[in-house]
This record gives sequence, C-alpha cells and structure tokens, in this order.
Amino acid sequence: MRALIWSGLLLLVADTVCFSPASESAAAQLDKRQKRAPQPAALSADQAAAVTELRAQVPNLRVDFEPVTGSPKSISAVEGFLSGQDGQGKGISTGSLARFAADDPYRITKAFLKDHSRLLGFGPEALDEARISREFVTAYNGLRTVVWEQQVDGHRGI
Repeated sequence: MRALIWSGLLLLVADTVCFSPASESAAAQLDKRQKRAPQPAALSADQAAAVTELRAQVPNLRVDFEPVTGSPKSISAVEGFLSGQDGQGKGISTGSLARFAADDPYRITKAFLKDHSRLLGFGPEALDEARISREFVTAYNGLRTVVWEQQVDGHRGI
C-alpha cells in the first residue's frame, strides 16, 4: 500500500513539473542577442561623403546599412532607378561606363561599383572571384536581376 501511495505522489509531482510554463522561450534561452537591440555601426567620414555625393546624383536615394558591419545592405532609388537608360547618367558616370566593354552584360553594375567603391568598400574587382547564384529577367518589366555570391575563408558565402 505504501508503495502505491509513493508511486501516486511521484506521478503527481512529475506531472506538475512537466507541465509548468517556462519563464522564457526556448529561442530566447539559446539566442541571447534578442535581449539587446543592435546598435548601428557609425558611418565613416568617407562613407558619409559618398552617400552625400550619390544623393546629389540620385535625389530620391535610399541607403540602408547593416548594423553590425556598417556596410550598405541596400541601395535604391525610391522612385525610378539608380542610373539612366542603358546605364547613362544619374548614379553612373560616362567615364566609368566607358571602361567596360559594350558587350559585357554586367558593365552597368561594374560601372556603378567603380563609381561608388568608397561607399561600398569594394569595386568591380569583387565580381571577378564571385559566382552568379541567380540570374533572371522579370517578364512584366524586363528588369534584370543578378545575384553574386562570395566565398570567404573557403566557406560558401550567403
């Protein structure tokens, strides 16, 4: 009889402990970054000047920075494009565009990288070692999208 009472008490205690609510989520227990907001990295004087220069060429410019590294994660024109027709004007200089062969399908991107390497921290040479992971043309407006992927320290980049 005593064994039956002890077994019953153990089951009652075990049942109570197993279903008690956790004080914080499992993800919060693993990822301590959630407890503090990321502080944006300060722009260097060179980057700030480069943003001002590009904004003079593309007045409706939007530049978002990655908070940890301080590098641009997105550069876009709120309305329209960063360059004019066939890469002529706005955020791309005629001189930079002329440096790349007319039949190079990536010449507009390379010219933009050349003109804005101070902002980005790299120029068109970064594409030499990168591989294209996706490339497509949107059917409804003809916008071409190319995604380059870098490898760092022998590991596949994202």
